[in-house]
Amino acid sequence: PEVIEYQFRAWGFTRREREVAEALLRGLSISEIADELYIAEQTTKDHLYRVYAKAGVVPCRGWGPLRLYRLVHGLPPVERRAD
Repeated sequence: PEVIEYQFRAWGFTRREREVAEALLRGLSISEIADELYIAEQTTKDHLYRVYAKAGVVPCRGWGPLRLYRLVHGLPPVERRAD
């Protein structure tokens, strides 16, 4: 969708960072992204680190993809509840 491409450009993602972010938004795991893009899992993690940093997302286990999705679509960030 155009809104996603627009936001990725605004954040200054490289071509590979866009590919990794798109795969993440499709729900792929790190290992699935690595397999799909023919890159090492550590390289995938490195790209995701830069994606999150450029998007201003603080990754926490299981929440990073949702936070990125919400930012791309102009929704307010999700806050973790203190239990």
